[in-house]
Amino acid sequence: SLLGADPHRALPGPWVWQLLLVVPLLLLLAATLSAWLVMRANQGAALEQLRSQQAEETELLAKLIGSKLEQSQKVLSTVAEAAAPWALDSQPTLEWLLDQGLSATRYFDSLVFARESQVFRLNFRTGADASTQADPAERDLLRRVIVDGKPQVSDPFKSTLGGPSIALGMPLRNKDGSVQGAMAGVLRLQSQSLLPLSLAVPTPAQEHSQLVVLSAGGLVISHPDPTRSLGLAQDEATLALAMRLWAERQAGSAAAGAQAWWRAPHLISVAEIPSARWLVVRVVERSAMPWWQSWERGAWWALAAACLLALAAAFWLW
Repeated sequence: SLLGADPHRALPGPWVWQLLLVVPLLLLLAATLSAWLVMRANQGAALEQLRSQQAEETELLAKLIGSKLEQSQKVLSTVAEAAAPWALDSQPTLEWLLDQGLSATRYFDSLVFARESQVFRLNFRTGADASTQADPAERDLLRRVIVDGKPQVSDPFKSTLGGPSIALGMPLRNKDGSVQGAMAGVLRLQSQSLLPLSLAVPTPAQEHSQLVVLSAGGLVISHPDPTRSLGLAQDEATLALAMRLWAERQAGSAAAGAQAWWRAPHLISVAEIPSARWLVVRVVERSAMPWWQSWERGAWWALAAACLLALAAAFWLW
């Protein structure tokens, strides 16, 4: 009968107690794993948004530098159009014309002219002797301009003007339109705000990030460390990686525009300046993204908690 039943049988057995403990642990485990998955998904979405934002910012900077180069080329084109008849006729008359009549010549540090086998330089803002010989890079640029008959931009070189410089080349045409010579406007890299001030002056914000301008061949044009100017990108691991990623992208069928890659612990973005075929490279370290670190720590703590709960549940089941 019910009255004669053993009263201890109404108490829960050991399996019931284990289930009462294990079920909440399993629920906590599922909740923790869900939280970890959500945090990882949010991290992925945030990283994708950061990649897109950094690519846009890098492309905007590339367009800014490109517009400066185009502005310089327009100024040089104006000088070339006015100087062509005298440059092809008389050097003394040309010197007088440029020194007295064309204020646009003061935009450049010097002008170099080539006609037939003669090459001569006119200095304006350096006070150097006008008879200074043209640099090999300037001569090579003038030769390419005469052969191609179109404007050219040289790779950076260490000129006699002091410091890294570039040369913008423009053909000199006769009245019938044929190319009879060439001229080059030489600018130091920091002249006329050719490169933004943020590239020229290191700041505390650049401690964990780099903003670098490279030539297509991997020559360093601008670097937060001035001693790296005119060095090679291959001498720096992150820059070599950026060059390789960009080359792989160019070899594929990717659309034009800037591109960003996450290669832990760096976020690397690259954009091209079409007028000069230079590359703007931005490298941001993970340590410069504190919100990312906090999210990552939270995700790993959630995963650790899930593992502990799983071990506890397995122990109680055993």
